[in-house]
Amino acid sequence: MPVLPAQRCWPVIAALALGPGLAVAQDAADPAAGVAAPADPAAPADPSAQPADAAADPAAADAGAEPAVAPPAPGPLEAVLLERCTAGHLGGGCEALEAAGAPFLVRFVDAREPPTRGALLVIPGPAQLITAQPLFAALVDEFTPNGWAVLGVQLPLLTRSATLADYATTEDAARARLDAALARLDAAGITDVVVLGLEDGAALAARALAGGFGAGRVRAFATRGRWEAAVAPLPLPRLELLPEPDPRAAELADARRRALAASGVEAAALSLRYPGAGPRFTGFDAALARDLRGWVKVSAGG
Repeated sequence: MPVLPAQRCWPVIAALALGPGLAVAQDAADPAAGVAAPADPAAPADPSAQPADAAADPAAADAGAEPAVAPPAPGPLEAVLLERCTAGHLGGGCEALEAAGAPFLVRFVDAREPPTRGALLVIPGPAQLITAQPLFAALVDEFTPNGWAVLGVQLPLLTRSATLADYATTEDAARARLDAALARLDAAGITDVVVLGLEDGAALAARALAGGFGAGRVRAFATRGRWEAAVAPLPLPRLELLPEPDPRAAELADARRRALAASGVEAAALSLRYPGAGPRFTGFDAALARDLRGWVKVSAGG
């Protein structure tokens, strides 16, 4: 998998594509919207910010606490987000969909002018809010004028004390939401989809795609940041947007590149690195959206 600084990528993107080969949930809502969420001590913290041992073992995060033995209940923040976003307080495109008998939030912004060529499906990581993702607005600005819709899916949110192990128990519910999001695109008459997974949302997306999610409809798979998933290489064009320096993200991306090369699966793959981006890519949203849009244009026919 070629690895390039982002500013040098486009001649290589074109060659590869033509040949084989949301902010973390906090006590504040969307900063760009200028609307503060109600103070909520149960709002989820960023589970990836905990030490590795604490993320793997709930007892390590809180000395003396008993490890979780059942999926924890959703935190109240998700209901607040759904209510406030669909009321128009946290940015545009908010809709309520239903999965497994419960409502959940999506943000859907269609192409500015018909016909819509396809949709970018944005899958955040654990505890990330689609109402507080500066990248979402940048993607809307970049994609919708060019015939593409953008659909962001809010995955289950737990309480502030939840760990990555706790979030792992929500995967079935998350997968049901992805299926409902795909049905929403069906209702809009949109068939072609490019999946963008953010951090550990990329791991969820990879497992879903390996399990047949969007078969025959997903045209390409892009990821942002560090993620890890033990799945077979996918026969889809793939783009990895990597922060730099982040040795672990680079190590994981290199391992995926080697697995793809050894698998015999034909799929064009590219990594772009963003020096100084940091793990949250703060200040790089417009650049990521622009680079992703250029890659989709040559990799997914859009």
